[in-house]
Amino acid sequence: DHICLVVEPLDWQEVIDSGVFTVKEGPVPRFGARGSATSVYVLDPDGNTVELRWYPQDA
Repeated sequence: DHICLVVEPLDWQEVIDSGVFTVKEGPVPRFGARGSATSVYVLDPDGNTVELRWYPQDA
């Protein structure tokens, strides 16, 4: 249904405001295999959903 990329710390608002991505959802808190994270879901140029996920404990 989507792919997930773990990213370095981002200024989420800058990503959203850049206009480079079509944002579907986020930033939203999520929990996964590595613990709590913040995610933004965007569409790539082909219309695929990509989750950009940041784990604060990795900072």
